[in-house]
Amino acid sequence: MLITSAERDSLFREFDLFIMGASKSSHSSKFEEDRRIGREKEDESTVQNLHKASSDVTAALFGLELITQSDTPQDEVESKASKLLSEALEELKKALGSYQP
Repeated sequence: MLITSAERDSLFREFDLFIMGASKSSHSSKFEEDRRIGREKEDESTVQNLHKASSDVTAALFGLELITQSDTPQDEVESKASKLLSEALEELKKALGSYQP
């Protein structure tokens, strides 16, 4: 069975389109997979920063509560609480800075 050059050219074009389409979809799905992994890593980092900030705030509040209920030196506890709150604020900035809904 012989085919004309026009039919041959048409088949080559279809084959090229098929190969290009498969290549594009595999690149696209790879891109989407990499994007998903990147977002998961960003989300994990955000959660870690929020957890650290939460721990710092809890420790600072505990320290401030100590001031009201004991004879702990007030200046020392206030200084530590202030430092912990500053660290918590920095962690919150990191967490919110990397957050993308």
